[in-house]
Amino acid sequence: MNTNNNRTAVLITGASSGIGAGLAREFVRRGMRVALVARRLEQLESLAAELRAAGGEARAHAGDVTVDGDIARVVAELAAQGAVRCLSTALGRVERTE
Repeated sequence: MNTNNNRTAVLITGASSGIGAGLAREFVRRGMRVALVARRLEQLESLAAELRAAGGEARAHAGDVTVDGDIARVVAELAAQGAVRCLSTALGRVERTE
C-alpha cells in the first residue's frame, strides 16, 4: 500500500453503498486516498477493508450530513492527516423534519 500523503485525498459522503461506494472504488483505482463518510459505520469499515486489500488507502468516518457539525468534525479529523483536495457527495434520500 502506498501511503504517500502527497496523493490526492477525496472525502466522499454517502460512501456506505451505491454511487458513493462505487466512487470510492474508482478513486482508489486511480491512486487516490479516500475518506469514507456515512451514517452506517459497519458498512464503511467493510468497504475501507476491501479498498485497503486492493492496495488503496481508505479510512471510515461516521458522519451524517443532516446533523449540524458532523461533517465539520470529520473534516477537522482529516485536516490533521493532510489536505483534502476533492469532495464528492453521493447522498441518498434526505428527509428533514422540523
